[in-house]
Amino acid sequence: MVNKLKIIDNKLIIIYLIVLSAMVLGQTDSIDMLNKFNSGQNLNIELNSAENFQTFAYGTYNNRFVTFPISTGYPLSNLSFPPYPILAPRAGGMCLGGDNQYYLVSDRIYRLDSISYPSPGPTVIASIQGITADQRARGLAYNSFTGKYFLLTRADTSFKNHIYQINIGTGNTNYIGEINVDGIFADLAITCDGSCYTYDVLTSAVYKLNLETLETNYIGQLGFPSSNWSQGMDVDRKTGIIYISTYDTYWEYAQLRTLDPLTGHSNLIHSWGPHVVEAFTIAEKCQPIPLVENAFDPIPVSGTFNVPTSLEFLEWQNGSNATSINLSFGEIWDINSVYNGPNVPAFQPQEIFANKIYCWKIASENNQLPRKNYSSTWIFGTFIDPVIVNVFEDSFENGTTNWTLVNDLGHGIWTNYVDQYPNNYLLPTTSEGGVLAADADVCGTGGTQVHTTATLNQIFDFSLFTYVWLEFDNDIAIYNSLDKSTIEVSTNAGNSWTAVWSKTGINLRNTNEIIDLSVLCGGKNNIKVRFKSNQPSWGFWWVIDNIKIKGIKCEECTPFRPTNLWSSGAGIGRIRLTWKDNSNNELGFNIERKLGDSLSTNEFIIIDSVDSNSVSYIDTTTSTDDYYTYRVASYNTYGSAGYSNWRSIRGVIPVEFIIFSGSQSLSKIDLIWSTASELNNQGFEIERSTNKTDWIKKGFISGQGTTTEQQNYSFTDDINGINVPKLYYRLKQIDFDGSYEYSEIVEVTVSPMKFSLSQNYPNPFNPSTKISWQSPVGSHQTLKVYDVLGREVATLVNEYRDAGSYEVEFDASKLASGVYYYQLKVGDQPDGKAGFVETKKMMVIK
Repeated sequence: MVNKLKIIDNKLIIIYLIVLSAMVLGQTDSIDMLNKFNSGQNLNIELNSAENFQTFAYGTYNNRFVTFPISTGYPLSNLSFPPYPILAPRAGGMCLGGDNQYYLVSDRIYRLDSISYPSPGPTVIASIQGITADQRARGLAYNSFTGKYFLLTRADTSFKNHIYQINIGTGNTNYIGEINVDGIFADLAITCDGSCYTYDVLTSAVYKLNLETLETNYIGQLGFPSSNWSQGMDVDRKTGIIYISTYDTYWEYAQLRTLDPLTGHSNLIHSWGPHVVEAFTIAEKCQPIPLVENAFDPIPVSGTFNVPTSLEFLEWQNGSNATSINLSFGEIWDINSVYNGPNVPAFQPQEIFANKIYCWKIASENNQLPRKNYSSTWIFGTFIDPVIVNVFEDSFENGTTNWTLVNDLGHGIWTNYVDQYPNNYLLPTTSEGGVLAADADVCGTGGTQVHTTATLNQIFDFSLFTYVWLEFDNDIAIYNSLDKSTIEVSTNAGNSWTAVWSKTGINLRNTNEIIDLSVLCGGKNNIKVRFKSNQPSWGFWWVIDNIKIKGIKCEECTPFRPTNLWSSGAGIGRIRLTWKDNSNNELGFNIERKLGDSLSTNEFIIIDSVDSNSVSYIDTTTSTDDYYTYRVASYNTYGSAGYSNWRSIRGVIPVEFIIFSGSQSLSKIDLIWSTASELNNQGFEIERSTNKTDWIKKGFISGQGTTTEQQNYSFTDDINGINVPKLYYRLKQIDFDGSYEYSEIVEVTVSPMKFSLSQNYPNPFNPSTKISWQSPVGSHQTLKVYDVLGREVATLVNEYRDAGSYEVEFDASKLASGVYYYQLKVGDQPDGKAGFVETKKMMVIK
């Protein structure tokens, strides 16, 4: 049937058209359409009963909008918007945003408030900020997977293409980087799973683009002679089909095509003749991706402190879409994974003791869905009517007078928001009104980084408390794997800090977090607390509310059990034990041993005791070639807290270690160790780990066989490109018969590498000297030498180098005596400036 065009569903395509010619041979339908378009008529369209979606377009000819069916690409229909001679330079991209509004960019951002007939047309909402003057917008896309908008730009004088994240409401941009393939890229099309596609109009090559790393993977060719003129692209988010609009310069026809994301090949849908499509968007929203919901309704109810020790089960409700869970449970200071498997609604914990505080939480996931979700941390205690002291509380309803907020060389700072929040924060129902947010979305333009610290002004005295914990409502929404949230505690009024909670690259939304401070702070004073947010890119926030610090003065509590028991050789017939002391109220530790390995049925017996605060013991009563298993228990007047982990070890130790330690030197870790004696020692494998679980072999050092003299060893590990706060090392000592033992684990704190250029050495010099520097990032680096008049006399480095430390030798044998300057440049920024520049003086003496 014939109907006057109207929008009959929410599936539309928006297109920006340039009319190139009114006459193209063989395109009589387009000529007829062009004549009607010129006259401003509304067009009648034959609508098939199954055709329940349309398209929507804006063209430069009379600056009018048109629509057409996406399935056929034709006919076009004029919506009779009034002329809008505002799009200069040409439109660079269009998208359907997360708010169901249509956006168009050229030098500014336009919103199409309505597409029904008649409509007032586009509204200018912002100018684009943070891009260089010679760049123009070529593409705009919305990623429904992350809720972010992306802008593609290219300078008119080059074939370099750039990607920005853009705030569609303010025009502020965050520079992500330069695409590593030269060309003229058409536009961006982002699918519902977050995959991004683009193509080069010069070569007709199709690429898949990683919007986070800008890695560009070639897929294939469009499959027709030339796409060079003007273009756009978008994805039908209901069917997953990618559409492109292009101008075939061979036939001189503007066309609508589909694009195969696996091969890059395109198929013609319709030729529009002279109408060149600059930009378009399909008005089909992505269906919300089902997410795994948090587990909820814990039993015992969180915050219950009169739970009997006869408790048989932990119970809860699993969130929708969850198919498996990981349950962590334990005393508040020592929570560990106790179940990992299919959904269950209950779990039977090991024995529950009196006068203890326990915590538990659940990570819910579904292998078919993105992003596992985490429950709140739930807490209960087995005290009888305990007195819980609220040491501190802040709900951020009255500002931040309790805090010192610092900008750690970033673009934003912790900010107090009340009622009106700049983003859609997800917080527990207990959170309302004021919050404290570190939100990169509202800080700066052109390369946002938010590194900020919120430190509580109060110094706390916990000298009378056995248990101390921190509670807060939490929302962490990450952009990439580098976004980091950390809580640190100082036990010396802020002179040094220890991390007690850290989340890197993890979405942790809508939770209440409980952090133990008992082990570190119980029984001590001069305690300070701070929150550190490190956000190297846009799209991240960390929001907190209802911060509470609570404690229990427990005079009759047994001490916390020791952990991290380790055994090692201390000479022939001697075994050294070490452990971690977690209490401040123990009287001492009992050392227990049984003959045999951990599977032995022999009983443990107490072989000795040591005083409180002890963390080591040497057993001198072992026999040749026997195996022993050890455990350690802390105790006080009120009883024992339970045992440490078990450790099994052979009685005769082939190598007696005196020392094993490590230290950082620029981008290297220097390990040293010594032995007092060796027995059939083939050598040492050096192993490294970032988590004490996964170990990799880094090298091998030969031993001295059998000797009673002290032997000294060393090994240097190159850590260029490794970005972790700590590294762990151990030695695998191997006998000639293949048997082996592991050393203790050495922990090395890794200091972040910084940009630096060292003074040359020697200086003055004749004829050569050495110049060294370090860079924390991989980038193009140049090192040049100049005379006092600024003339370049030598180029020592001009290439890309990975992050790390470097050294070159400069030979000045061909130069005259005098003063010279050497200059290091690292990294190229969008404005053409180097990321780091430093110059130093040196002197040649002949």
